[in-house]
Amino acid sequence: MIGWPQCIREDAPMAKPSSLFQLPLSQALPVLKALASDRRCMILEVVAEAPRTITELAALVELDQATVSQHVSMLERVGLVICASVPGARGRARMVHPAVNNILLHLPGAAEPPEEEHVVDMPIGLYTEIQVVPNCGFATANEVVYPIDIPSTFHHPQRTEAELIWLSDGFIEYCFPCQIAGDHTPRRLEVSAELCSEAYEYDESYPSDVTLWINGREVGTARLPGDMGARYGRLTPEWVPVYHTKYGFLTTWSVDDQGSRVNQSDAGDVTVDDLELSPDRPIVVRFGFKENGIHGGMNLFGARFGDHDQPVRLRLVSAPAYSPAEQLLREMRTALTPSDGERAPRGRGKSRES
Repeated sequence: MIGWPQCIREDAPMAKPSSLFQLPLSQALPVLKALASDRRCMILEVVAEAPRTITELAALVELDQATVSQHVSMLERVGLVICASVPGARGRARMVHPAVNNILLHLPGAAEPPEEEHVVDMPIGLYTEIQVVPNCGFATANEVVYPIDIPSTFHHPQRTEAELIWLSDGFIEYCFPCQIAGDHTPRRLEVSAELCSEAYEYDESYPSDVTLWINGREVGTARLPGDMGARYGRLTPEWVPVYHTKYGFLTTWSVDDQGSRVNQSDAGDVTVDDLELSPDRPIVVRFGFKENGIHGGMNLFGARFGDHDQPVRLRLVSAPAYSPAEQLLREMRTALTPSDGERAPRGRGKSRES
């Protein structure tokens, strides 16, 4: 029984029903489910006028006494009525009294729904499509894969071990899983990678503009300041020649409901809804160059090359599609749907109680 008015002992005088009971949300659904019946509501209306026995209630609500007794038991369990044993014509009878007059239901505050975060690290050699223009090539953590400057080399099986990819023009495309639960909606998407521009050998003053597309929508363009090679990166293998590219800059593109950003700077009006994210299809991420770009070329670093121990990383943040209050209403509708046995009154029958 809900912890409000206490049951009285046998033959004790009935107290007046509580005028107001504050019902915590954790106890709401059983009470609301008890109210999700025309017949039980009718019982409450009848006993509000005057306490009644089961026999009297059965006549007033036009149900057999066994069914009325079941309805009363459910109302009693959640504290909406109180039953007392009183003398009857043939022994004892249950007298049903109202327990409360008003219920105040406390709903949760307007807090933000809890978010879920899914992170996928994609090895840079697991691209699904690539177009390259020399200078171009790739290296593993142990060696450069030859021949370089030949586009077909990028289909060599060793590409799965790639830790550095460089190209002067073209694009690299990756497909990520879209890990959104069925009752969630995307809130924010981030793509990050270590990058620098591409020049012959290296040139730390040669900038490049790398653009990111997600599901075909342009998210933003990052200006990379140069092709960095004057020092070794924190993870760069020692076999790399002194005249080679050695590290890059961790660059992050992000999209939410306000627009897109590159490294926290506004980059465009594309929102997360514009990306049309769905668990039914992958998230397609493309690094490349716009046709009207001033500079092109890039080096893309893996988790074992450069300064940052990550490959291409996608971070997807989602939240329940419904606010806590909306979710509660959905649960209430489900809980309050009458069962088949409550949709129609049962036939009248004999009762063992008077």
